[in-house]
Amino acid sequence: MQIAQKLYQGIEIEGDTVGLITYMRTDGTNLSADAVSDFRNFIKNEYGNEYLPENPNNYSGKKAKNAQEAHEAIRPTDINRNPDSVKKYLSSDQQKLYSLIWSRALSSQMETAKFDRNTITIESEDGKTICKSSGSVLKFDGFLKVYSNQSKDDDEQILPEMSKGPINIEALIDEQHFTQPPPRYSEASLVKKLEELGIGRPSTYASIISTIANRGYAEIVNKRFFPTDRGKLISAFLEKLFSKYVDYNFTAGLEDQLDEITSGKESWLKVLEMFWKDFNSNVTEVKEKRTREVLDLLNESLGVLIFDTDKEGKIVRKCQLCDTGSLSLKNSFRGGAFIGCSNYPECKFTRPLSKAKAAAQSQLAEPKFLGKHENGNDIFLKMEDLVLIFSMRKFLRRISKKKNLKKEKKPRKRNLRKMNY
Repeated sequence: MQIAQKLYQGIEIEGDTVGLITYMRTDGTNLSADAVSDFRNFIKNEYGNEYLPENPNNYSGKKAKNAQEAHEAIRPTDINRNPDSVKKYLSSDQQKLYSLIWSRALSSQMETAKFDRNTITIESEDGKTICKSSGSVLKFDGFLKVYSNQSKDDDEQILPEMSKGPINIEALIDEQHFTQPPPRYSEASLVKKLEELGIGRPSTYASIISTIANRGYAEIVNKRFFPTDRGKLISAFLEKLFSKYVDYNFTAGLEDQLDEITSGKESWLKVLEMFWKDFNSNVTEVKEKRTREVLDLLNESLGVLIFDTDKEGKIVRKCQLCDTGSLSLKNSFRGGAFIGCSNYPECKFTRPLSKAKAAAQSQLAEPKFLGKHENGNDIFLKMEDLVLIFSMRKFLRRISKKKNLKKEKKPRKRNLRKMNY
């Protein structure tokens, strides 16, 4: 948003400060009549009549729920100022954002792309082996001429044009495919889901996404959101103890109530009173629960996410060290949540909350079996033994240094001056 703000306020171009885009904090989907006219003239001159629709494209019926359309859609202030012409005046991030706004705004007034739905079938001579592939063949690129950034979530396969006849197979790649789970949310797919659920509004989506990342609820890896241990814990805690307030319908309903308050149809005091009455009762009820009760609820909720399972899919919570204790979620004020044994302090088995992290640290698990003693007992190396060894080494080194300093210390020489009185 800061980059967009800079493009809106103005960039220094040949001694003048020029605003490159219109107001960016808007939910509007319509363009002004003057902008549409400029866009259509540019498309006709640069790409030809075949890319120009007969009538201007109108997106007024596609506005998002709760949209506040006080301004027109984000667009370049001058469509003739293409990204290449201003590239030398912009930073890398500014260039990318301006190019995105320019191409999307212009492509919105271009002709649609046209595809043919095809299925390619390759059959062996004996008819026993049949290979099929379904997808689309691009017949006319339309708006893709300008904006060709296809979504990675789109599973549509673009096929080349082919004609019927014999083929030569140069290579055969044998691959087995399994059913894949739904892809993790990206920023774009998360916003799309929020729109479907009626949660938030376009002007607040950026702050929602930044809050998720900044508070450590999820981390972004390859532009995908992956929940952190903190995010999993908080989500499970809220679903078990504040289920009403994390329900999609409650959040969407509250959005509608806020809109009614804005329009004057509802009293904010009444809405706040109704909310606070139930919420305060819920908080009081949760505060009375013991820590052990809350942890048991989280163990049940997180289940397979934090504990191992057997071949039948049942959760295994037996301690691997003492064989009698039960693994459970525990909390440390310094280190956060972890998995520990119920027989603590007799059994000091611990591991990270995440099973993936636990597997990565399996080589460093405590205690580590070293072998058998001559009397037949097992020998284990525990972390506390290592800490003691290292502490003793540091202590002995400190003593040794002090002794060496005392040996090397010599009497300090002073220059005495004769004083005449």
